[in-house]
Amino acid sequence: MNIKEIKNRYRCGMRIELISMDDKQAPPEGTQGTVLGVDDIGSILMSWDTGSSLNLIPGEDRFRIVSRICPKCGRTYAEPPALSRDDNLTEICPKCGIAEAIAAFKNR
Repeated sequence: MNIKEIKNRYRCGMRIELISMDDKQAPPEGTQGTVLGVDDIGSILMSWDTGSSLNLIPGEDRFRIVSRICPKCGRTYAEPPALSRDDNLTEICPKCGIAEAIAAFKNR
């Protein structure tokens, strides 16, 4: 996978679960974190739920994308979530986020 493909696949806000990493400072297996971006050499910049910020290296580290279920439509999605305009707290899928934004615009 080249750097452009890595940047397209692992976007800011995406959730990742660590399967394994050969590093003394690695978060425990099963730890989840949020993608902050991808640098120019293809490392995935992470903010782990443990407080660690150790980057992932595709092809060396093992990890998976964590999918979410939208509470509005029930669809499974892996993209970064949108905030519902209903309460500005609930994370919903991007499709529902767009639908809410369009509805709010039409009702202005």
